[in-house]
Amino acid sequence: MKHLLLAIIVATFSNVARAAEPLTGYIVMANNDTIQCRIKAGRFLNNPFFGITVINEQGEAETLPSRDKKIIAFGFVENLRRYDYLFVDVGDKLESGFYQLIVNGPKYKLYAKPTTLYGGNPTYVLFNPSREFAKFEPCVVCPWKKQLRVLLKDDTKALAAVENAPRVNIPQFVMDINKD
Repeated sequence: MKHLLLAIIVATFSNVARAAEPLTGYIVMANNDTIQCRIKAGRFLNNPFFGITVINEQGEAETLPSRDKKIIAFGFVENLRRYDYLFVDVGDKLESGFYQLIVNGPKYKLYAKPTTLYGGNPTYVLFNPSREFAKFEPCVVCPWKKQLRVLLKDDTKALAAVENAPRVNIPQFVMDINKD
């Protein structure tokens, strides 16, 4: 029993230590310059970003708050999986911030960020081909289908698909409307 407990403690601390290691990534500055760098990630995949700590080639760390809009996008690779984020200004200070790219389709791009740490509905941002977007939460009482109808008004196929869109699988819905 003591060996099992020791193994669990060692595994937990090694995961925490690995999470603090800088990850290979990039940032996109407000002037659209892309800079390769290392990003201190931590365990933020379940949390909205309020700032990003980057490490330059000289090994210097700098934390850049998302609200100052110096960085408009960033990404990194963790455990062989690529994560890309875009700053979306939705007009509300609490909802504006970095959203993770979930579906990178030829027509529609879906971004998301968790609403809560406890498994609540994510907040989504869907971009159409004209780069217009709608921010929505697919909850039972939220007007998310109405918001999608406004955004998809010029795409009759996508507009028709909204009626049967499952609120529990928005990424699949976006993948389906990206198909021609």
